[in-house]
Amino acid sequence: MAYFEEGNADLEPLHEMGLTAADLDEVLELVAWGDKASLEVKAAVGHLYEARLAEEEKAGLAIPLVVVKEERKRGRRRLFVILAVIGALLVALMVWTRHP
Repeated sequence: MAYFEEGNADLEPLHEMGLTAADLDEVLELVAWGDKASLEVKAAVGHLYEARLAEEEKAGLAIPLVVVKEERKRGRRRLFVILAVIGALLVALMVWTRHP
């Protein structure tokens, strides 16, 4: 990451390291593109990533990416909070009306 963030644009070290498509994807995500590293270099790394992914798929090495969406519990939580507030208000109303 530091290599690209120092302004280096040569992709040869990536070729020499033999990075996998997953490694290149990580490089694309972690480098501060646009701030410290050139967006043109990011595009070149992106093309290298796509080429490496295609090579791995042809060789049967690619692991399919499965995205599992996290179940949203916010709706249930919100309903529980609303019901708890309504219940507390009802209890407070009953105590207030019975107390002289």
